[in-house]
Amino acid sequence: MSSGQEAATTKSLSLVPSTFVLARSSRYHKCALFNVLPSDLTNESAFAGEKCRLFYGDVVLDEYIENGSSVPRYMLKFEWDRGGSRRRNMFCQTEIMDNVHKWNETISEWSSERCRIMMQCSDDRYILLELQICETNEERKFRDMLCRISEEFEIWAEIMGD
Repeated sequence: MSSGQEAATTKSLSLVPSTFVLARSSRYHKCALFNVLPSDLTNESAFAGEKCRLFYGDVVLDEYIENGSSVPRYMLKFEWDRGGSRRRNMFCQTEIMDNVHKWNETISEWSSERCRIMMQCSDDRYILLELQICETNEERKFRDMLCRISEEFEIWAEIMGD
């Protein structure tokens, strides 16, 4: 791993508890994040406006394991290239999802092209954004992975009586 990749990895992992170990990381290219208009949430036309693309880059799905626990944990990060260098910049990320309830709160409302994702901001604030993956193959792989994880969390919830 080059020093640029190490720095980017160290920087992005700093928000993850030290007891977590990165087990797997999957990257999906050509992704866009859009704002969610109030009218989309309330069905009122008073807030009519246009959606703005806030981000274009890659979505990274990280899977973590914790020493002594068999329950996987996941986090979505949104990153982009920094003009030819190997260093990646992080735009935003979700909180760590470790159960079916957090999963359903974080990733919701699939439409034919987009899904809504609750992003974690500073000071424990959250913002709802829409994710669109612009390439069909990448979108299919991403949706397949999310379905697998959702089913996995549902099985864990049944096992644990949640």
